[in-house]
Amino acid sequence: MVALQRLEVSVGALIVRLKMNVEIDEEMCVGAGQCVLTAPLVFDQREEDGIAILVEDPPKSERENVEEAVSRCPSRAIRMTD
Repeated sequence: MVALQRLEVSVGALIVRLKMNVEIDEEMCVGAGQCVLTAPLVFDQREEDGIAILVEDPPKSERENVEEAVSRCPSRAIRMTD
């Protein structure tokens, strides 16, 4: 599952773009739920097996929480790329 977030901030003539791609490898996920505890506005878990899923249309302001969730994932199932 992949989510793409893009934030554009215009300050005068300067435009800053922050792009965040989040991926969950469902085969690697063990359902520990650390991602949900760390970034509940971005991650959820399937009821039937606890595997992590991405919330549709997560807030762009959650980048720091997603980075923390990536570092806390015990199975390293979450990746974030720019």
